[in-house]
Amino acid sequence: MTTWELPEGYGRIKPDIVTYGSQIFGPSLYGGCRSLSGTSVAAPVITGAIAILLSSIPERERRRNPAMIKQILLEGAKKLETNASMFEQGAGKLDLSASFYYLQKYTPKIT
Repeated sequence: MTTWELPEGYGRIKPDIVTYGSQIFGPSLYGGCRSLSGTSVAAPVITGAIAILLSSIPERERRRNPAMIKQILLEGAKKLETNASMFEQGAGKLDLSASFYYLQKYTPKIT
């Protein structure tokens, strides 16, 4: 749960989803590559996944609704095979293929 919501808040589970964010190769300031880690690496992975998902929808049918996108990502996520709790993995690890298939049969759901 997010710290600011305890003890009397809504108690939303965070993180919502996890993805690659440790020892990812990216550009170095002085040329070449270096190993990067953290949310500054994981956030662009999720952003790219969202862009890919949205590009699969014909433009005239796109609904630019953040709640829809979040639902698609969370429904497609796969639980980690470790003993990680929901407080460590949220809905699980990003699974772009599963999210894509969920998007094809998407119906709004109240969460």
